Amino acid sequence: MKTCSSTHALAQLDHATPQRNRYGKNGFAVLGVFVILTLMVVFVSSNTVVLNQLHREIRLVEQRQLKKFEPSSAQSQPQTNATTATSSIKPE
Repeated sequence: MKTCSSTHALAQLDHATPQRNRYGKNGFAVLGVFVILTLMVVFVSSNTVVLNQLHREIRLVEQRQLKKFEPSSAQSQPQTNATTATSSIKPE
């Protein structure tokens, strides 16, 4: 009888081991997917931050370029008046 009960216990142990391994593998797969999703969220959020910084930098560069190349009304009027005044006076 003792051998029968120990054989029965071994059979139960052999039967339980594959289920535990299967559940362990499923848990490991879920953990792996969770880690991959977490990494993807981190990459997306960091890319969003970098894109916002680049957008801000481009806006600043555009403002500098507009200031640099816009004709200032104070400078263009005296130059126009000075050229017309000198061209209207003809030396004799």
